Amino acid sequence: MSPVQRPTSPPLYEDSDEEEDLELTPGQILQFEQENAEILRQVENTLAAVKLAESRLLDISALQTELVVQLTRQSEMVDQLYDEAITSQGEVDKGHVQLKQARERAKASRKWLLVFILGATAAMLFLHWYD
Repeated sequence: MSPVQRPTSPPLYEDSDEEEDLELTPGQILQFEQENAEILRQVENTLAAVKLAESRLLDISALQTELVVQLTRQSEMVDQLYDEAITSQGEVDKGHVQLKQARERAKASRKWLLVFILGATAAMLFLHWYD
């Protein structure tokens, strides 16, 4: 196998006689300076845009952190309210049972009061008749 020969590219510039040809005219120098100034303005504008985006991202991050804190607090409050609602429901159920018991006791006491009043009335009538 024979080695593959690659074509060599000519050098970008040669140091010999071409140095004299590289001198720029004042118009070319002015054009390069204007292009450099334009590139510098574009880079500065890009940098300003990046800094603005960075500050906005930091603001968004701060707002997101505040949102997480507030949502955590809200979640804790909701959990507390849920626990209190469960406790309240239990207390309402106990109160309902106590009201039923009070109603039953009131029925029984009304019966005994009625029996007592009727008995006392009968006794008074008997004593009045006996007299």
